[in-house]
Amino acid sequence: MNDDCKVDFGDYSIMAFEWQLHGEDLEADLHKDGTIDIRDLAVLAEVWLEEQPWPPPS
Repeated sequence: MNDDCKVDFGDYSIMAFEWQLHGEDLEADLHKDGTIDIRDLAVLAEVWLEEQPWPPPS
């Protein structure tokens, strides 16, 4: 989410800021359903501390 190719606290802080928001173009909407919730957190947790393109390919 923060474009450094590392899934870490920087990405988590973006998710925390957007937590439970609804709408389009939310940076942390990894599940792509228009809401930042536990499903998005699960996607983040799956790749925690990995280096990879972000967001992970679906």
